[in-house]
Amino acid sequence: MLRTLLFVLAFPVRALLPAQTLIPVVVHVIHQGGPENISDAQVHSQIAVLNADYRRLNADTVNTRPIFQAVAADLGIEFCLAALDPAGQPTTGIDRVETDETSPTALIAAHGWDVERYLNLYVMPSGSCFASFPWEPDEQQGVFITHGRFGTVGTVGTEEFAEWARFGRTATHEVGHYLGLMHTFSFIGDVDLCLGGDSVCDTPPTDMRWMVSTCLDHGLNTNLEEPDLPDQVENFMDYNIDSCTNLFTEGQRQRVMEKIAAFRSVLVSEENGQRTGCRNSTGIGEPLPASPVLSPNPAGDFVQLSVPVPVHVELFDRMGVRQRVWLALPQERIDLQGLAPGVYLLRVMAPGLRHTERLVVMR
Repeated sequence: MLRTLLFVLAFPVRALLPAQTLIPVVVHVIHQGGPENISDAQVHSQIAVLNADYRRLNADTVNTRPIFQAVAADLGIEFCLAALDPAGQPTTGIDRVETDETSPTALIAAHGWDVERYLNLYVMPSGSCFASFPWEPDEQQGVFITHGRFGTVGTVGTEEFAEWARFGRTATHEVGHYLGLMHTFSFIGDVDLCLGGDSVCDTPPTDMRWMVSTCLDHGLNTNLEEPDLPDQVENFMDYNIDSCTNLFTEGQRQRVMEKIAAFRSVLVSEENGQRTGCRNSTGIGEPLPASPVLSPNPAGDFVQLSVPVPVHVELFDRMGVRQRVWLALPQERIDLQGLAPGVYLLRVMAPGLRHTERLVVMR
């Protein structure tokens, strides 16, 4: 038995994802020296959420209702914090700006990076959350999100009325607008399945939404389109609380690809990926090391996962049944107390890469 365990531990499995649409990102942290000057970890947690949601790797895909599972889609988009700034100098992709200025247009003019080459995310001390559409002028291009609705750690959830926005889905929603998606209730009153709502055929049009503080009821049906379907309240482009949204659709994927081709082709080009430091000879984004470190392994009640960047993690038993899924920050301590002794597979995913490690639980 020990020889078998040593053998499987000696040969981790490593496989590259297919090349995907890659978007270089710069995060401008706008602050006055207070808690709104969020940590790097909070920024990284938001990028991890975007990468999970836009690849349909989010843990709550299991909550998609059966009626919509067939149209739920992996948009094939990955996000990378830029490694090179517009001058070609090394960067973390996090730009901290201490200023009293709060005007979006003034901030874009003074601190924005080339909008053709970077998705500019502005983390704001206060205000509203919004994004530019692809067809709007360059001087308006950017995504603005308050720090209490950004990411999954740190100050997230601390703003007034932000307790229901603790899972990073505000950015998922607003980046959807940046890529050309509308609200599912944008064109209310039209009963045509394709023209109503957001002009996407597989997202049923809904009635107007306002402030939402609890999960929308799965029985909600606010529009009598043909054929009549319930409101797709789990769509990221509806108004719902973070824990109750979990999907984009194939029609939304097609619309996003059309808008990228029409308005953001430079942003996602191979040349721009290299120019911003997001593409290199080993694949997309910052590569993981050959073997993320699990220590100790074999493990008892806890194991330490050491990786250089936030990653999406899935844990499978030896029969291939997924036991857990989560977003892990670097130096994550994993609780194994609920797992039976045995051999497990721990799959670690970051933009462009999948890596699988064998984990042995022994007590």
